[in-house]
Amino acid sequence: MSQLEKIEKICLDYLASSEDPWVPVSKLCERCKDIIGVGVSDKIVVEFVAHHPEIIFFNIASVGDVEFEEYVKRKGIRLEPFVILKSRMPVKRDLLKWMDKHIDSLIKTLENLLLSESSNDKKEEIKRLIDRANSVKRRINFYLSKNSKENV
Repeated sequence: MSQLEKIEKICLDYLASSEDPWVPVSKLCERCKDIIGVGVSDKIVVEFVAHHPEIIFFNIASVGDVEFEEYVKRKGIRLEPFVILKSRMPVKRDLLKWMDKHIDSLIKTLENLLLSESSNDKKEEIKRLIDRANSVKRRINFYLSKNSKENV
């Protein structure tokens, strides 16, 4: 069995049996290293899961908002990619709830950064990011309320 075949088996087995269907990519990297050995690079595992036809890859650090991505990078905040098996993908309402939970976590992290920041320029930057995150949260909640009326 080739290394890629081993990685595939380990990742698919882990994703299928994980209690939480949303798995941080780092967990898959750790699992592969535990079973195959430290010679497995994280890059290979990430590339594999990002392009596997049975896996959906979410990289929340790359949301298309350059200002947000640069800020997160400068602050050293690690927004880790997650994966889920397509077969375990939740229905729309559950996905919206998951997104709402994670946007809450992001908002709390940004609010904590705001409290610890001394520079007024940085505080303004953080406030803009909080406003954007709250805007996304409002849209998620709009769709959640809309879907509850439709019983989706």
